[in-house]
Amino acid sequence: MTAANSDSERRMLVLAREDGRISQQQLAKRAGTSQPAVAAIEVGTRRASPELLDRLFDAVALRPSVALTVLADDVVALAASHGLHDLRVIGSAARGDDVRGSDLDLVARYDETAGVDVVRMLAFVPRASALLACRVDLVLEPVELDGPAVPVKGFAPSPRIERTRAPAAAEQLAALRQLVHRLDDVTVEQLARPGGAVTLRVEATLARIADAVDRLPDDVRRRVPDGVVDGLLAAPRVLRGGLEPSVAMRLLEELPAALRALDVEP
Repeated sequence: MTAANSDSERRMLVLAREDGRISQQQLAKRAGTSQPAVAAIEVGTRRASPELLDRLFDAVALRPSVALTVLADDVVALAASHGLHDLRVIGSAARGDDVRGSDLDLVARYDETAGVDVVRMLAFVPRASALLACRVDLVLEPVELDGPAVPVKGFAPSPRIERTRAPAAAEQLAALRQLVHRLDDVTVEQLARPGGAVTLRVEATLARIADAVDRLPDDVRRRVPDGVVDGLLAAPRVLRGGLEPSVAMRLLEELPAALRALDVEP
């Protein structure tokens, strides 16, 4: 007898279907299969191939927050093995407006006494991404949060919030300004310490800025001076590679002006 899909895969399918308020019949039609097949997969008497499982998850619009509900204990254990604790969910998954394809934003504390070096600690991100089948972004404390932070342990998703429109350009720019201001207190000395807590915080913030810039409407991006967008998109990769003090000095001197270029009126 062919083994069923894992308990976590079947639970995610059922929870995602309930989250989307669709029937097995509706799901089957969207995924190009039959209602009896969906029912059998959910109870474990039939195994869905990886391709069919992906179609089902796409058809039911599996949200990262729903996947995290099922895998919360595994994610917490994975984090602990990488020297991370007090793991919490922030961003769209915490608010309830995440969708299929959204990133999962997490914030945690890094325990430097746990015997886990920074490189191994950072390996948590790709491993968590693979486990949850979505992109995971990690922010380290201390950091100023601009929204709810929900513990991963025992996490339950907020009811799905239907999106009726894309965020206005003014809202996107306001969010960018908040991210930019998080870097106001960074000094050259702090930035020149590869692997230091502040450097990791700056890198995480730059990554979020780069992602936000990448999502800006084309008409807004065209108002930003040439080279600024490309520079912001590359900044996290540059910082991740490690910086000599002189390079850190130049980056710190040039970064505020580059970021302020985004502070344009819509």
